[in-house]
Order: sequence, then structure tokens, then C-alpha cells
Amino acid sequence: MKNCRVVATYFGPRRGHGGANKHSLTGQDAIDMIGDTITLEREHDNGAGKCDLIIVNHDFGHSVGKKFLDELNGQEIKNGVIRILHREWDEGKGESYGSFNYAFEKFGEEYDYWFFSEDDYLLVKENYFGDSIKQLDSDKSIAFVGGCQYLQTHSGGIISDTGGYEPHVHGGCGCTHKKYLKECYDKYGSLPHPKMKMTEEMQQSIKEARLDAFDSSYAQEWYRNNELNGEVKFTNIYTEMGYKLAVFLGDPIVYDVRGQKMAGVGSWNM
Repeated sequence: MKNCRVVATYFGPRRGHGGANKHSLTGQDAIDMIGDTITLEREHDNGAGKCDLIIVNHDFGHSVGKKFLDELNGQEIKNGVIRILHREWDEGKGESYGSFNYAFEKFGEEYDYWFFSEDDYLLVKENYFGDSIKQLDSDKSIAFVGGCQYLQTHSGGIISDTGGYEPHVHGGCGCTHKKYLKECYDKYGSLPHPKMKMTEEMQQSIKEARLDAFDSSYAQEWYRNNELNGEVKFTNIYTEMGYKLAVFLGDPIVYDVRGQKMAGVGSWNM
């Protein structure tokens, strides 16, 4: 059995929590976060046996970030090796969820269990992956175990609501098996991801590390589309397929870099 963790990254500006278009993270921040992820994956056993780290860059042409990743390709970590993918920019479509889909299209037959996360979530506990696999396998009706415990209403781990939205795994961060991914891909033609493109002005602002082009009504619609057809749909799709979603029931395992907190302490409901 061979498993993988997929990390989606991008080296452009990002808005802060709350929706304000004042960027809180830069390309250098992305480099630093990836560096922290690799340090953790080198020092800690994630509990998933042989396990590679796949980093997918949504590539708009940030040469420093791309060079940084290319130098990591093939390096060893505690449980496996680092594999780097550069996904076509494609007019800004897809966000992290397009990168998750891209990794599955490239390596879907190579790995059994998959753990997805964006680059601003650090998996800080040893055995986070192995413990997630155990919970996933404990109930065949569960298709995905989410690592982020906040904004989840659940009973015995089964998610019934996520911050007022249809049940989904926060940030798409968590563990599943290729059989569920394959079933979804075969039924819908891809893993769910948004397909709304950026305007030329939005794309240019990304290249210039600014977000002022994202105040338009179109940009707000773009953000909303990414939220509903990306973060929500990426895992809610499994409830449409007749499965359940669960939240990780152990101690918090995810540190939210932008939120500057463990993703679970004092913030989830039974």
C-alpha cells in the first residue's frame, strides 16, 4: 500500500479572512509555509506508512516560487519523497480544488489513501494521516474524514452542517481513499472544482502582487463561485453520492496559518 498527501499552493497575493481584499499572504509567505510543511513531514511520522508528499503549484509564472519547488522535487521526507507538479494557470480557474483534481489525474492509480490540504494548513501532529485512515475505515458509509474541526456541527463525528452551508469538509482538508475519488471522477468527469475564469485585469493584478482588481462585482461572483463549487462541492459531492462526511475525532491536528490557531480548539459542536 502506498499513500500520498497533496498540498495545493500558489505564489500570488491572497485576501485575509473576512473577505477584505487586502492581502495577508504573499509569494514569500507561500514559500515559508511550504518550508514549514516539509520540515514537519521530515521530522514526524504521519502514520500512513509509505507516503509521498505531492505539491501542486497553480502556476501563473512566479519564477522564484517555481525554482524553490523544483529544487525540492525528489527529496526525501520521513515517509517517502516530494513530488512537484506545476498546473497550467488556465485563466485562474480551479483554485486549490483544481490542483487536487490535477494531482488525482496524474497519480490516481499510484496511491491508495489520499490526504488533501491547502498550503496554509500545517499538519502538526504525528500520526495525523494514520489516525484519519483508521477513522475512515471504521465506517464504510464515510467517504471523507475532515481534519479541520471548527465550524462543524456533528453527531459522533458525522457532519450535519458546516458553518451554515451544506455539509462539507472545511478547506477540503482531510483523508479519503482512491475508491471514493475514482467513483466521483468516473461519475462526474473530474473531482469537483470551480471553472469560472478570472478577467484579464484580475490576472494581471495577480502577476503584480496586488488585489485591487478583485473589488468588482464580477470578482465577487468569482469568489462566491469558488466557495460553492470549490470548497463546498469538493466534499459535499459525496453526500450526493450517498455517503457521509466525518470530522476527525482525536485531538486537533491542523494549525491554520491565516487564522493563527489550531483548527479545532474550543470551536466545534457535538
